[in-house]
Amino acid sequence: MRILSGKKFIIWGTLMMLGCLPVARPADRPAGSGKDADRAVIGKIINSSGTFLNGVALPVEGTLTSGSTLKTEEHGTAQVRFSADTQVTLGERTSVSFESNAGRVVAEVASGSIAAWDPGKNALVLETTRYTIEPAGGPATYGVTMLPDKNTEVVARRGPVAITEKSSGRKYVLAEGHYAEVAGAGVPPSGQPQAQAGAATTAATTAGTAAPTGLLASGPAMFVISVGAGVGVGLGVAEGPLSEPGPPASPSAP
Repeated sequence: MRILSGKKFIIWGTLMMLGCLPVARPADRPAGSGKDADRAVIGKIINSSGTFLNGVALPVEGTLTSGSTLKTEEHGTAQVRFSADTQVTLGERTSVSFESNAGRVVAEVASGSIAAWDPGKNALVLETTRYTIEPAGGPATYGVTMLPDKNTEVVARRGPVAITEKSSGRKYVLAEGHYAEVAGAGVPPSGQPQAQAGAATTAATTAGTAAPTGLLASGPAMFVISVGAGVGVGLGVAEGPLSEPGPPASPSAP
């Protein structure tokens, strides 16, 4: 019988130990393309229906990595949790891409509706082609809808929300309990804004100063088309996603 030398015995012993280690199965990796396993995990999809992650249908839950895209079908929805107090919900027919940038999550909305809960810790920002939307210095519950006419509707359900035009850096602060319609990419504002429910003087602020009726289309707020009280038109159908976050619903729940 051959006697293994000390060095060969160590090598063979190591290989035998490695052979006993569990091998990662495809199910253990983030849903989506194989490349996702190499990306940073930024959130957990805690509940979904009619949802695709990077083109792959999600069962109910999944792992969200930087660089991923979530899409929902008609009647579809998806809830993504980034931390205990930071979460977004996608409405139906919505497409959002997620990136991690300098320690914060950037959610770029291509279509549909998204609602966000943000403690105001600079951890999350919503973006469209033309704007960034985020809490204006504190906790906020807010939403963004891409309208059929290519304009964008922003809702500030709780806390003020800042809308910043990327190209100019001009900022518009939307007060709690109001919505604003802003011009979409390549769509200039048309005419004077139509303030509803007498909300113009209380709903809109520019650089911290209330903007009276008739001045909302001038200066820094040039991209604002209209403001009003309530949830607006686009997110009126997304009343559910704008409720406070809670435990994920059971897949069998009606």
